[in-house]
Amino acid sequence: MRGKSPFAIVVWVLVIAPTFLTPSPGPGSLAFEQVWTAPPETRHALHRVLALYVSREPAVRLAAEDKIVAALGPLEASPATAVLSANDYRSSEKARRKLEAAGFDGVISMRLLATDDDIALLAPVTYRLLETYWGWAGRQYGADLNVTSPEGFVRIETSSYALDDGELVWSGLSEPVEAAGAERFVDGVARAASAELAHAGVIPTAK
Repeated sequence: MRGKSPFAIVVWVLVIAPTFLTPSPGPGSLAFEQVWTAPPETRHALHRVLALYVSREPAVRLAAEDKIVAALGPLEASPATAVLSANDYRSSEKARRKLEAAGFDGVISMRLLATDDDIALLAPVTYRLLETYWGWAGRQYGADLNVTSPEGFVRIETSSYALDDGELVWSGLSEPVEAAGAERFVDGVARAASAELAHAGVIPTAK
């Protein structure tokens, strides 16, 4: 682990160029509207990751995480549902220590963003640090009655974080899709994200 605080606040100058991926034909395909990758000098290669799908519905979460794990190919990955308890979402530091002790070096997370949500305007870099992302995600597993599921149209945001410094490594934002059927696109988005991550050298390339 490097000498600085795992979740130190940093100031980045970001240049985000929209990237349009050609979706593969067939059901469940979806293109990225934007992709952001960390500069080479700060980019981490990940070898074992936690696959997290943010949802308050346990069955939806488990099914989606299994799809993400399967799409990551040769990368060693585990669904968050099998690794973390509800209490682990209360503290990013506690969760990070638990994951590092278990041999994880990264987190790949997927969530739905309503197209009219103010936070979606910042995507695909809505949270640059895992600490702040975890603070948002943890609410989805608590008793916060103000948290509601997106309705109407949503975009699927996929984000990859390194555990040793908590910084964002890669993030992609999909084109809009109806919220009611968004889960059926998880597999296609995860496969597209896996290809992008491999191309950027963040995860191993499938043989």
